[in-house]
Amino acid sequence: MTEKEKMLAGQQYSAIDQQLLEELMVVKDIIHKYNALAPSDSASKLAILKDLISEMIVLSALT
Repeated sequence: MTEKEKMLAGQQYSAIDQQLLEELMVVKDIIHKYNALAPSDSASKLAILKDLISEMIVLSALT
C-alpha cells in the first residue's frame, strides 16, 4: 500500500513521501498562479480552476 493510499484510507502515513510531496508542489504552484491574478481576471481564474481540477483527476487516476 502506498503512502497516498494510506492517507486516503485515513491510516497513518508518511507526509514526507516523495509522491505526496511532488503532488503537493504541483497544486501549490497552481494555487500560487491563481492567487496572483487580479480579482477582475475571471477568465484566467476559471482556466486555472479547470487546470487544478484536471490535475487532481490525473493524479488520482495514477494511484
